[in-house]
Amino acid sequence: MEVTKEQIAKGVAKFIQEDMIPHISDSGMQLILGVTAGAVETRPNILDKLLSNEMLEAVAKSGNNYDLSLIKNVAASAIEKYGKLSITIPGIKFISPGEKVLQFGSEDVRRLVERIEGR
Repeated sequence: MEVTKEQIAKGVAKFIQEDMIPHISDSGMQLILGVTAGAVETRPNILDKLLSNEMLEAVAKSGNNYDLSLIKNVAASAIEKYGKLSITIPGIKFISPGEKVLQFGSEDVRRLVERIEGR
């Protein structure tokens, strides 16, 4: 399935709102992620730096679209082989000063893909 940058942005925003924020107890980090979700959804160009990755473009980009099935399969396979992906979110003074480490597994990849597909 090929998807546009706008579909990816909407799916990422929905994933943050529905699948990440409810599982975080730090209200400051919830605020940070909520603002991030809103920004990504309303300004898809925020994803340009992430999507302009040379490897991603070489493997999964087709014109202006991205091969979501291929991305899903490669990501799920890599996570299965090497373990969960950890992403560190730096703290923001007075809101949520401590950094948070979020871990993403194959189930998270599956849910993110569903959100991008509009489910």
